Amino acid sequence: MSNRIFLLLLKKGNKKKSTFVFTGGEPLMYNRLPDLVKLTSKLGMKSTLYTFAYRTDETLNKYKI
Repeated sequence: MSNRIFLLLLKKGNKKKSTFVFTGGEPLMYNRLPDLVKLTSKLGMKSTLYTFAYRTDETLNKYKI
């Protein structure tokens, strides 16, 4: 499943001013989320994250770019 997400981001990243929304069950439970957020930034996209903030502040710090 994760490779599908990366491919989708690469495909969508070609569009200017795109925003990718991370939502789901709880996106913070996905360990590769920081990689996906960094990829959206590298592709010139903005990212939005809808969460219940399940993880702690310490864990959330790794999502800052």
